[in-house]
Order: sequence, then structure tokens, then C-alpha cells
Amino acid sequence: MHIGQFQHLISEKYGNPSAIHNLGQESRQAMDEARRGIAAVLGCLPLEVIFTSGATESNNLALKGIAGAYGSQGQHLITTAIEHKSILDPIQKLHKKKLLKDSL
Repeated sequence: MHIGQFQHLISEKYGNPSAIHNLGQESRQAMDEARRGIAAVLGCLPLEVIFTSGATESNNLALKGIAGAYGSQGQHLITTAIEHKSILDPIQKLHKKKLLKDSL
């Protein structure tokens, strides 16, 4: 996607992609097309491409997903004390739920 396509999407296809009205359905089609394109570049399935609203949501999804998927292989995570709150908070919650034994 180039900048012109992005500008078109944010100025004309800004509807809620979960809505049933025309603008929402146009947004859904644009989003699905973008998902297919990204999946092709990454060599994965379109359903493996997830769009989030920002960094905090992305970090939560990644950390909790990794803990769930790889928890049986060891509950260790390397990070630092100067990480952003959107990293440190989910790590702390994973510790409390016993999904993570230690982190550095």
C-alpha cells in the first residue's frame, strides 16, 4: 500500500467495518483486501493478520498470545525494567496468573 491508497482509505473508507451500512461494508472490503495483501507479503494466512487500534493493544495481544502458545515450553520471558507500561503491566498480570515464572 502506498501513501495515496492510505489517504484514500482514511478519508473515504472510514466506516466501522462491523457495521451493515454501505460505508461499513466498504471499509470491511478494504480491510480484507489489505489483510490479504499483507498476508501474501508475510507468507501467512489472512486470518493470521490482526489489526489493532494501537501499541498497547498490540503488546497485550502479543505477550498473552506468546504465554498461551509457548507456556508448556518454559515460562520465561526476557525484558527490561525500563519497558513501556504496556509491556510491564501484562507481564505482571501473567506472573499473577502463574503463566509466567520469571522475566529478566
